[in-house]
Amino acid sequence: MELWQQLIVIAVSLIGGGIAGALVGTWIQRRTIRDERAFRQKTELCNAMHGLLMEIEENLVLAKIDPIGMRLLFPTDMWEVHKGKVGDLPLTLQESLYKAYSSIRRINTITQTALAYAHRYHIGDFDKRYLDEVREANGPLCKAREELAKWLVEMGCGKPRSG
Repeated sequence: MELWQQLIVIAVSLIGGGIAGALVGTWIQRRTIRDERAFRQKTELCNAMHGLLMEIEENLVLAKIDPIGMRLLFPTDMWEVHKGKVGDLPLTLQESLYKAYSSIRRINTITQTALAYAHRYHIGDFDKRYLDEVREANGPLCKAREELAKWLVEMGCGKPRSG
């Protein structure tokens, strides 16, 4: 083989190797970006669900308080912020969370109505409905707490802080 033929073979090898190297590099970079995105999404979902778990536990504590004529609004801030992420959860867990927060919504509706019409009605008129709804909400809240805590552990999101 002559020198000029050897140079052409070397040039073609270098160019081909460079292209192959660039393709491999691009593939590795895209895979890394995809893995980082998946990790970030999992972390965000885990953090959101930890926040929901804490809010559910707070609501369970409030459900045990005997208000004696006082009506308490149950917090739903974490739910309002993160309910869009619930669609990424298993269907049974989604259902438990929706039932729990529907119960909370009913309690808060009774409370808000009672406060709005406090000047017209005696305090006791809404107390029975409020206490009945709080008692009824206890089951769905406990179920949602248990299922959410179990899911967090199964997904490797860390041990729930309490409960």
